[in-house]
Amino acid sequence: MKFSTAFYLMLFLFWPNIYGQNISLNKSYTLSESPNYNLTATPSDLKSLTDGVYTQSKFWYKPTTVGWQAKSGLTISIDLEKIQIIGSLSFNTVKDASADVYYPAHIFVFLSHDNQEFSYAGDALTGILDKEVGYQVEKFTLKSINQSARFVKLKIVTKGYYLFCDEIEILKGRVKNDKPQLTIAAGDLDRTVLSFLNTEYFKRNILSDLNRVYNSKSNSMLFSSVNYEILKKQINKSSNIETLDKIQLKIGTFNSKILNSRYSTSFLLGKRNPWAEFDPVYIPPRREESLSYNFFMPVKGVQYGAFVITNTKNTSQKFNILTKNNSFNDILNIYKAVFVTAENYQKVPDALVPVEGTVTIKPGISELIIFMLTSVQKETGVSTISVSSAYKKTDIKINFKSIDLLSSGISADISAVNWGYLTFNMITNQKAAAVSDMVNHHINTVVVPSQYMPNPGDFNFSGLVKYLTNFPAAKKIVLFSNYESAGNHHLDKRILFMTPAWKDSFHTWYLALLNTLNNSGISTASVYFYPYDEVQSKDMADFKSFSAWARPTIQGLKIFATFSTSESFDNLYQGVDIAQILSESFKVKAKQGLPEIWMYKTKNNSRALSPYSYYRLMAWEAYLNDFKGIGFWNYADIGTVLKHNSVTNSTLDWRADYAVIYNGDDNKILSSRRWEAFKLGIEDYRILKLFENKYGILSAKMKAKRVIDEQNDLDLADNIRIDMISKLY
Repeated sequence: MKFSTAFYLMLFLFWPNIYGQNISLNKSYTLSESPNYNLTATPSDLKSLTDGVYTQSKFWYKPTTVGWQAKSGLTISIDLEKIQIIGSLSFNTVKDASADVYYPAHIFVFLSHDNQEFSYAGDALTGILDKEVGYQVEKFTLKSINQSARFVKLKIVTKGYYLFCDEIEILKGRVKNDKPQLTIAAGDLDRTVLSFLNTEYFKRNILSDLNRVYNSKSNSMLFSSVNYEILKKQINKSSNIETLDKIQLKIGTFNSKILNSRYSTSFLLGKRNPWAEFDPVYIPPRREESLSYNFFMPVKGVQYGAFVITNTKNTSQKFNILTKNNSFNDILNIYKAVFVTAENYQKVPDALVPVEGTVTIKPGISELIIFMLTSVQKETGVSTISVSSAYKKTDIKINFKSIDLLSSGISADISAVNWGYLTFNMITNQKAAAVSDMVNHHINTVVVPSQYMPNPGDFNFSGLVKYLTNFPAAKKIVLFSNYESAGNHHLDKRILFMTPAWKDSFHTWYLALLNTLNNSGISTASVYFYPYDEVQSKDMADFKSFSAWARPTIQGLKIFATFSTSESFDNLYQGVDIAQILSESFKVKAKQGLPEIWMYKTKNNSRALSPYSYYRLMAWEAYLNDFKGIGFWNYADIGTVLKHNSVTNSTLDWRADYAVIYNGDDNKILSSRRWEAFKLGIEDYRILKLFENKYGILSAKMKAKRVIDEQNDLDLADNIRIDMISKLY
């Protein structure tokens, strides 16, 4: 009997037990994160991923696509309704780097009979290279699964700001793999994914170390191509951290042998820019017998230096790192730049952990040591850092001259804010230390979070006053009322925003607020009202009507506003006293007729941001553009899930990674390279202003422009800073 092609096609489509059938078609699923991209499927949509419909045009314009934005990961759970043999799974997605749309970093697939115990099936993106340019649609497929399951969980790790998927297919298998699978409890899946990511990062990093050491060798007898290939194969096959640790030790030992044969010493010291990138398997370019630094700095100012210690022995060494201040009135602090996990599990040397005597370094490994010198009074002096091991000792000389620039009487300060709310998880138990730390880093503007601001008509200001007592040194106080939140701008359901009754009540209330602050010793001249954050289109009319009425009507009321778009700024700047613009979104040049202009930045994944170009040069950019204030979000924001931002924490939500501080083991606040670079930038600004006063604004701006234009030269700001100080001396 002969059958037509159509018959076989019908058989393929409708015979429930045939191999290759899409057994997830129209099956129900749940999402750990609701879709939140408003041009694609609605947040309530739970059909589009398994309806069999593929999007035929751009993914982010069609309701057949499910879209997410600003999510670091999500879980998709599919119920196949009965236990079946699964042959393969596919995930149809898209990328366009120009729109910050990328394929996922990973699609980890887990299978279960009972939704309680799972086995790991694999990663649908293993071995995928993301090098294509432009708009690209790709169906990623995990093949040859051949396991039975009813419940399928996809643990997706995102890469860009956006993620889109229009269809998931699970195809029926025909051969069950009866090989016993290690089971994972449902509650342990996130930890399992984290271990996968940590292992993957470690493998990538060790491969990079291996290549660096192999390419640096000068003697093939010390590290042959055979050794290299063996280690490379071992790394690629390894699936656990313990094995990778042993391989890393082997690579370090090879590196120590190479370095020792080249330099014939037990350890090496080398200068390093404090803000430069750094890897623990570092190949020193030369042997430096002694290190010395020459600093020219203002009294009560800081300067930073850094050096690298490389262990060239084939065993671990303990190094004593001690200061000798030689009785001069300076303060010398020494830190180890500790590697922390940043976006996509890269490691960056960001956290600054105080060195308290001894640092242990493995064979062939380097440590980045950063020191901070603070000058207390006008003087010329020498400070010394002693570095010693069981084999040798070296002194590092720091020659410095400090001059008194602050006695000039010229106002050279810039306003600085980083929204350091004392309500953030990581500093709720360290309020005094956090305030002291912010003041030490020249934060002089405090923003009061909205929960401490009573609504108009509520005359209980005790919570506000109590909050402000934490900030006795604040030069400006910004009262955030968060009017964009639903109902916050109304008094109640009867007294609506900007009605005559509302105006009367607000007028009386705000004058009472200022009077209360004044009676508490807080100058009302320093107080600004902050009704809307990053004013959106829907709020612009309300903002304009409020400022047009309130500023001329209420004595002492001044308005602060943040603007994230040129549209909102252009429409509203005439109604504010301080306009802080998101410099990453649009540009404004301060000029006559505009309010006082400040700038701020808001990038997340902040651990990996450049201490130099992103944080230190903020102040240089402000000077060049005549801005009177700078800031960034945020001092201590790590999202709402985490309680601590510990140095060893690798469960960070990259989208909520803003903090410039860490919690130490004892919960004490630890600084970062980024935070110290920001502090130094503010002191650079002071020097630029003083230089301007003596040599003219054009001369000072030429220097600032050069630093901004040549941001890849990490030494340039220091060189120009020294030049300016020497001419002010």
